[in-house]
Amino acid sequence: MTLVPSLADLASLFTLVPNDPNAYGGIGSRETPADVCSDMTRIATALEARGFRLRSGGAGGADLAFENGTSKPDQREIYIPWKGFNGSDSPYFPARANETAIEAEIEHIRDSFDPRQPVQPLGRPMTPVEITARAQLIAAAFHPAWDRCSQGAKKLHTRNVHQDLGMDLMTPSRFVICWTKDGGPTGGTGQAIRIAQAHGIRVLNLHNSFVRTGVRRALGL
Repeated sequence: MTLVPSLADLASLFTLVPNDPNAYGGIGSRETPADVCSDMTRIATALEARGFRLRSGGAGGADLAFENGTSKPDQREIYIPWKGFNGSDSPYFPARANETAIEAEIEHIRDSFDPRQPVQPLGRPMTPVEITARAQLIAAAFHPAWDRCSQGAKKLHTRNVHQDLGMDLMTPSRFVICWTKDGGPTGGTGQAIRIAQAHGIRVLNLHNSFVRTGVRRALGL
């Protein structure tokens, strides 16, 4: 059952927190209705004006609707599965790394890394290989049929991890605003929703008309 947030709750959620990335996930189905996409664009504009950073994925539908509502490149993180995805010029894509090195790192940490718990710092910046290996393990843990996914699909699901947890996997989004066709964790967006919920990140699904109205009212739209 979806809990309907109060206006006071949303007002608090949409208030910047000191010393926090103040990032949010703006995502959803490629099949998001046009009127919802219009709201997403307006929501992104309002949140950017308040100082929030958008995290999205460059896909058609909801992703581009959120991205189109932003105007400041330094206040958006568009995570794409590979360079040039869907014509995007975003710099937020996995660094080229030897797949063998990534697989070796996965095997190295598989028994000690819990993909359902917050990623712990190593005491130094993680390398691109270390980040990608951990992101893939997180993606695999939350996908119902990971072994049946193509390599391209795995890359798409892995980029969802960063939408929730940031490039370093240790700076979670404050909340996620999305749309899915049934209001639940379904489709590709469902992967991001499951990861967000497991990490205590609020999910506001605009499929719920009360949530959608509440978000608009809280942002003065």
